[in-house]
Amino acid sequence: YQLSLYDINSGLPHNTIQTLLQSKNGYIWIGTPSGLVRFDGVHFKLFNSINTPTLKNDNIISLHEDHDEALWIGTDGGGLYSYKNGKWKNYTRKEGLSNNHINSITSDWQGTLWIGTNYGLNSLNNNGIKQYTTEDGLYDNIITALTIDLQGNLWVGTLRGSLAQFYKKVIRVFDYDDGLLNSSIISLKVDHVGTVWIGTFGGLYYFKEENGNIIRVQGTNYTPVTSILEDEQHSLWIGTMADGLKRFYKTKIDNYNSESGFPDDFIHNMINDLNGNIWIGTDTRGLIQLKETKIKNITKSSGLPENVISTVLTDHSGSLWAGTRNKGLCKIVGNKVVKIFNKKSGLSGNRIRSLYEDPAGSLWIGTEGGNLNKLDNGVITNFTSQLDLQSNRITDILADNSGNLWIGTDNGLYNFIDKKTTYFNVENGFSNAHIRKLMISRKNILHVGTKDGIYQKSGSTFKKLAISGEPDIDITSIYEDNHGILWIGTNGKGLYKWPASNKKSCTIKNGLPDNYIFSITEDNFGNLWMSSYKGVFKVDRKSLTNYFDSKISHLKPLHIDQANGMAGSHCSNDGQPSFCKSVSGKLYYPTNMGISVINPDDFIKLNPPPPVMIEDILDNNISSINNDKITIPHQNDLIDIRFTAFDYMDPGKIKFRYKLEGYNSDWKYLLPTNERAAFYQNPGPGKYRFLVQASGNNSEWNNESAVVEFEVLSPVYSKTYFYLVLIIVILSISGILIFFKHKKKIKKQTEKYKTLPVDPAKAEDTFQKLQILMENERLFLDPDITLKDFSKKLRVHYNILSRVINEKSGLSYNDFINKYRIEEVKKKLANPEAKNKTILEILYDCGFNSKSVFNTTFKKFTGQTPSQFRKRMLNSNLE
Repeated sequence: YQLSLYDINSGLPHNTIQTLLQSKNGYIWIGTPSGLVRFDGVHFKLFNSINTPTLKNDNIISLHEDHDEALWIGTDGGGLYSYKNGKWKNYTRKEGLSNNHINSITSDWQGTLWIGTNYGLNSLNNNGIKQYTTEDGLYDNIITALTIDLQGNLWVGTLRGSLAQFYKKVIRVFDYDDGLLNSSIISLKVDHVGTVWIGTFGGLYYFKEENGNIIRVQGTNYTPVTSILEDEQHSLWIGTMADGLKRFYKTKIDNYNSESGFPDDFIHNMINDLNGNIWIGTDTRGLIQLKETKIKNITKSSGLPENVISTVLTDHSGSLWAGTRNKGLCKIVGNKVVKIFNKKSGLSGNRIRSLYEDPAGSLWIGTEGGNLNKLDNGVITNFTSQLDLQSNRITDILADNSGNLWIGTDNGLYNFIDKKTTYFNVENGFSNAHIRKLMISRKNILHVGTKDGIYQKSGSTFKKLAISGEPDIDITSIYEDNHGILWIGTNGKGLYKWPASNKKSCTIKNGLPDNYIFSITEDNFGNLWMSSYKGVFKVDRKSLTNYFDSKISHLKPLHIDQANGMAGSHCSNDGQPSFCKSVSGKLYYPTNMGISVINPDDFIKLNPPPPVMIEDILDNNISSINNDKITIPHQNDLIDIRFTAFDYMDPGKIKFRYKLEGYNSDWKYLLPTNERAAFYQNPGPGKYRFLVQASGNNSEWNNESAVVEFEVLSPVYSKTYFYLVLIIVILSISGILIFFKHKKKIKKQTEKYKTLPVDPAKAEDTFQKLQILMENERLFLDPDITLKDFSKKLRVHYNILSRVINEKSGLSYNDFINKYRIEEVKKKLANPEAKNKTILEILYDCGFNSKSVFNTTFKKFTGQTPSQFRKRMLNSNLE
């Protein structure tokens, strides 16, 4: 399992996760002491008493979704809430509940909701609320846990009164005499065969109907069991209050706690999502996701002297060789380092740049700063004195079918045979002698990738290949497939094909995860595998050919990175080979965090497309999604449609495409990094139909689109009643003239402030006070603040204040306020901790209420768009 941790730094309001639930529409709901959180795998949305007035209590301790897909929320003192289709409802003691502290919620087959409180059991259905207490046969009124068994019976756990079986009334109470040695129940679970599992303050028990006995699970004695979960393999996961997480399968128990590196020993709640991942709510460390990974990693824990690996190679015996950045060469057998060679062992340098095994089984080692070495039967020979190289930075080594050893450096190419060296540089046809990659074709032709293109050896010279008309391409990888096609990876320009086709190149815009491609190979199923700065990706060769022949416009690669189990996503571009393949077909990739081992056989099956949902349609930031008929006034500034999709295995790789029928007929594509939203500026009157589809990591697009329909109304002057209003306006003009005549007297009084001299000392004092207001009270964050509001606070006429601002800052009032807002926006955009916030959310947080005004103002003060500024600042932070 791979562990991912989400906490307040990820967007959660609190690190205590008290309850969890995945609703049928795909969201994961999270109950915290600071409110209810909705999570789609990428974004957290908080519901609390500030933004949801109906929700008057933020301490969420229980969750349940009923058969009608209504979400039920239990609070610590605020009663019970329901949420469906954007509408909230509250149930408290006033509505008939026996207590406002809701510990547990479930619903039975008839649709009755059962509510466990701190004073009794409650049922809620069309007949209202009914209470059950000790007077009805329960042994205790503090209800801690509820569940429904396979026969439809309700099981009720209490804090001090053991366990009750309930159907319309208490059928039986199980206690000490039945084998339940601890009467304090914390959690209940019914598994797939009907076994009732009982978590108590003193361990885990189970009950089977056929024998009627309750039995304690050995190994859980004295362990408070707070949560019980059954996974897809029917293993039982046990969350505890003080001993972390336990996995129980048949008779074996595995322990995961702080001593073994698990983040927290106090588990509140657990669920498994529709993708098979396990989610764990902890007491102090936030939300944990456990998901199975098919990738193995060889790191320092396996014996590597350092994790930064530059090159890898498998030899004829099946051993793996790994060149490190600064700690020499490692021999690896069975994923464990068995030998390290470095300067102390006779190597001429510890920074390994290239490896090659010749037909005789000798290992050639190119270093940076130490020239060429050969390893034979554990003995190292250094060729520094025998090679007259113009550079000691060896970038690649390869032998052709004639036995010629070719050595690439950053200053030319060398042929080394019979202890003689031949030098090839610009005089032999290279326009740039920085050699990147060597490749021998099936026809025994040497291909040389350099910083400005590919060259073919022809006699004693090298001829440059014309690749899609590109004069200078920095080549990082070359692969010849079974059809004789060259696939060419570049340093930032994506993937090229030779001979060229209709399309020039393939890049991020066409679906590739990265434009930096460090290695290319082919598996047994006709897929090309490539490594990059963003991990490893697989693309179907047929799809690539169709793309370059203009038959398709977008690819659907499988993208593998840290989210899928790689120890590090930053693959090596620092040496050759930049990958290697074992006899069994496993792929080994050097990264900045060790070596990642990928078996292509584990990634044959295509993933299903993730379900997609339209979350909201905003008309000038006013939500319309829950209206029966969505109508939007004519010529509103902005229509903003929000959507999401659910794939908790790989949420960061979901792609979207959308279109607005009635406005455009072509799909518009969104990369995984784009905001999950579509924006339309004044689309004009008419009826529209918005469609959106999603595609996950290496999945097809959804067969069915998520759809929302809305109508933009015609302008008011096209309506009959407009003329009636016009008549009324005309009749009112006389009254307005009278009003303005009276106002003229007031205006004369105001005009004197415009021409009245302002004392320089008073002007300076006023401006200083204004700056203090801005910096200390941060009034610019209020989008509705006006010049008159400031004048009242400063006790000065607003005309005089306007003149002071203009004279002292050289800015109008609006520009003066917006300058402060822009500085606040810049801070947030440059903050890595706010990278998950959208630009739209940030501009509203900083006092803007119009996206168009914000964009214009931001460009005015910075000379950049917000997106350009954020990208530049975050990249500089990474550096």
